[in-house]
Amino acid sequence: MNLEIRPGAALDDAQEIDNIVGRMKAAMEELNTIILNNMGPVGSEKPISTDWAGNLLSEWTNYYSTDIPATMDAMQLSASNLRQAVDAAVRYSQSN
Repeated sequence: MNLEIRPGAALDDAQEIDNIVGRMKAAMEELNTIILNNMGPVGSEKPISTDWAGNLLSEWTNYYSTDIPATMDAMQLSASNLRQAVDAAVRYSQSN
């Protein structure tokens, strides 16, 4: 089986993954700040203090502290694995 690796394109893809993750992290940090500053349960001093806002804040806090970092780490690992695959393919092609 012939496998063709285009190192430049693959490395560009890995960089694009890194760029996307960076933009997503920045957007999530901004959203987190907005939610923390504006949402709260009934009786809180937040601009939006309803049962719904309290539930949103609770769910968001859990989601932001667990799921989002895990997803971002997995995406960055994909970029790293892609770079490693390119390096291994280039080394292999140079040894033959």
